[in-house]
Amino acid sequence: MCGIIGIVSYRSPIDQQVLTKMRETLVHRGPDDSGVWMRENGPPFVGFGHRRLSVIDLSDSARQPMCYDDGNLTIVYNGEIYNYIELQNELKRLGCQFRTNSDTEVLLAAFHRWGEHCLDRLNGMFAFAIWDERKRRLFAARDRFGKKPFFYHFKNGQFCFASEMKALFSAPEIQCRADPGEVEAYADTFQIEQGSRTMFEGICRLQPSEALVLDGDGGLRLWQYWRLKKQVRTNGSGLEDAIEGFQELFADSVRIRLRSDVPLGSSLSGGLDSSAIVCVLANELKSRRTGRLETFSARFPDSPTFDEGEYIDAVVAASGAQAYQITPHPDDLRTHIREIHYYQEEPFLSSSIFAQWKVMQLAKERGVTILLDGQGGDEVLAGYIPYFATYFMDLLLKVRWFTLVLELVPFLLMQYKALRKYEDASQRFHVLGFSTLDNLWRSRRRRRGKNRQRRIRRSPAQCTGVGPFEDRLTRHLYCDLFEARIPQLLRYADRNAMAFSREIRNPFLDYRLVEFLFSLPSNYKIRRGRNKFALRMAMRGIIPKQVANRFDKVGYITPESQWLRGPLKGWAEELLFGKKLRELEFYPELEVRLCWEEHQSGKRDNRWRIWPWLSLSVWLSMIEDGSFSSW
Repeated sequence: MCGIIGIVSYRSPIDQQVLTKMRETLVHRGPDDSGVWMRENGPPFVGFGHRRLSVIDLSDSARQPMCYDDGNLTIVYNGEIYNYIELQNELKRLGCQFRTNSDTEVLLAAFHRWGEHCLDRLNGMFAFAIWDERKRRLFAARDRFGKKPFFYHFKNGQFCFASEMKALFSAPEIQCRADPGEVEAYADTFQIEQGSRTMFEGICRLQPSEALVLDGDGGLRLWQYWRLKKQVRTNGSGLEDAIEGFQELFADSVRIRLRSDVPLGSSLSGGLDSSAIVCVLANELKSRRTGRLETFSARFPDSPTFDEGEYIDAVVAASGAQAYQITPHPDDLRTHIREIHYYQEEPFLSSSIFAQWKVMQLAKERGVTILLDGQGGDEVLAGYIPYFATYFMDLLLKVRWFTLVLELVPFLLMQYKALRKYEDASQRFHVLGFSTLDNLWRSRRRRRGKNRQRRIRRSPAQCTGVGPFEDRLTRHLYCDLFEARIPQLLRYADRNAMAFSREIRNPFLDYRLVEFLFSLPSNYKIRRGRNKFALRMAMRGIIPKQVANRFDKVGYITPESQWLRGPLKGWAEELLFGKKLRELEFYPELEVRLCWEEHQSGKRDNRWRIWPWLSLSVWLSMIEDGSFSSW
């Protein structure tokens, strides 16, 4: 796990001091080592820089930038190839020899053997760039789901790339400016990570499962090398076969993510996904006799509605893990808000990521470098409440009345019991998923009066028509996986973890498991009022019953609404109605003021419409004072 930077210049030699400055902005991504490599017999002139977080093969022989094939291939790489051992064995059978035990060298050998098609064989999270001296071209790629970042700027014969945008601002030609169109698009739908453009002018992102080639004459070609396709299951067709297939794939996904030469633990929220990972992981470690699992959790004991302690404790007792817990405080959030934005680089939609920030800080204090995490489980197994509505609509339009009644009645009974713990009626409104529709309606209302000719991002409620699938539920999951949710959540996780030089691994986002789950019918994910049905069945006897049977886990909800009415009230008011936002032509001040007053009165929980503006205000002020280029 590392930070990478690079420059390909078709006009002039590269200043090594610029390369070094770019590289050193990423020291948090790789505190263990660093390196620079330059091709000075240009044009094109090429320079790579690397900051290393040593995870696999801790020796100096695995340093980067790494050369291969007598120096004809040079790589900078960020990530982990989980199946590198299997690939290495295959390549050895084909005659390849290795001088290290690193996955970096395996990746280079795979590219040397199979070229661009090596991407089809990689199971992992990665962003890398390879300079091919024979072909005089740069090849770069990002993993299937975009777990690892790759940003670039291409102008006036110079191509610059980096793991984080702040590194690009160290190049003299690249200015740190907001992109007005992207800022307004964010304000319309509160969506980011959609498309190649970022909220910084001139900075683009390589999208998930996208690759690029920059040839010797400066021509740039991009393409998507992998798409999730509709598949027909051939290894059994019944529910029990599906459960068995899920168990095998999930166990293997966890197993290969244990490959590491540094301490490893797991996040634990108390939900189904993280609990399944912890219990399967703990069993695997016990079978290997390699020590006790450590887990890391955020707790809110002063806010019982949001505290998951009961379920966390049950999983810890069942798994025998050593548990570490932390309680995020609003004063700490206010103190570190600019620092969090510095690492996140773009605005974020909720303060809930602060809880993950604190968990990563705790893991660093305990000396655990790698954490497995449940991200993606909701999006591949229909874990959120709005998925029920999509599924019910499928049944309604297919005239499956009897099945609809069988599903709807237990769902309503379970949700009635679950929602009783929320005293605020507007919180119930939010957790049932209506807030998404409310935001969509309001953003459409704002746009109708503007008549602007520009690109508008799609909100989650607009995405159910995408994807190569027939039923609405699977299309909804597809959209959340590739557009509306997972790209943002993975960005939050990567930046939070790397701020503390930690690494997050996501077993639910193993592409083999995702392809398998998208081949299952919808009623294997939602059945009798319960979501994640296949996971619940697969985890029988593995996770505690009270966790397996719970139906009140509705997403990560923190006491943000209470904080905005209490300790963060004055701070938030200053940001919402201060100069930075009011300078924006499209800022709906009256609407935001109404939201704020409704929230303060307790009439509605409007935090999901307030926080994005708070974050935007902080972000704009940091651009103005140069914080992203001179932290």
